[in-house]
Amino acid sequence: MAGDLPAAGDLLDAALALATEVGEPYVTARARLAAGLLATERAEHERALGLLAAARAEFAALDMPVWRDRAGKALQALGERQADPH
Repeated sequence: MAGDLPAAGDLLDAALALATEVGEPYVTARARLAAGLLATERAEHERALGLLAAARAEFAALDMPVWRDRAGKALQALGERQADPH
């Protein structure tokens, strides 16, 4: 699976760029959430924090509490991982 992470990251970056260009807020937020989760798996903590926080804010603006909470839980889990050095 680790070999697939760079390719997945490239695809998600492309999807995020396209969704942003087209101006589709829900798709943009979903792409940010997915890219944030992948960045978490790749131990790219700062990138993950930014993407997940942006996704949470976008879902809140779209009045989509289930998706907002999903991004929030991922942010919370990431914060717990950063606090635990083990």
